Amino acid sequence: MGILVVKINDELEREFRKYAFLVFGQRKGSLSRAVEEAIRMWLTKVREKRRIGFEELEVKVPNNKRDVVKEILSEVNDAEKKKIRSLLKALGVYDENLL
Repeated sequence: MGILVVKINDELEREFRKYAFLVFGQRKGSLSRAVEEAIRMWLTKVREKRRIGFEELEVKVPNNKRDVVKEILSEVNDAEKKKIRSLLKALGVYDENLL
């Protein structure tokens, strides 16, 4: 069994405990069961947001370059933004003054 030590907001903790005990009863293991279920739900949600590789990236350049750059960069994390900026520069779509 793994052990996680985390700090969360006091109000969130109280509400989580309240509902964990309502759902699983006020007995040993209730919080662990609730945490495991919450983590499984979170992982399912995260896995559904599959990352797009560059081979799948289709760049459509509208008349307004600013819109396409903002749209693409809003969809990715910081690490991928650098890669996409490089790609957009190579395509002649990215302008340093846009963002």
